[in-house]
Amino acid sequence: MTRNQSAGHSAKRLSTLLAESTLQYRDQMYTEKGIIVTVEDVRRALDWLLPALSTGNVPQLRNEIQDGLLRKWIRELTGADSGSLANEN
Repeated sequence: MTRNQSAGHSAKRLSTLLAESTLQYRDQMYTEKGIIVTVEDVRRALDWLLPALSTGNVPQLRNEIQDGLLRKWIRELTGADSGSLANEN
């Protein structure tokens, strides 16, 4: 909580967007496929988020859930389909 209170407005907006987007994705995966999105899935996707955004290279993650979550975040943060960023791997 202390860190969140000292974070700037942009950081708070980013945190909110990622949290809301993650919850939407979690609910969608459970409703449509009966799949439970785990904390580990979120952590692994999050590990790739900044490198993907900074380089424009969006990796194809081996885990369908993690890959889908990463691509959802990128779409929501950039307003673009992940395929339209520079070279997808």
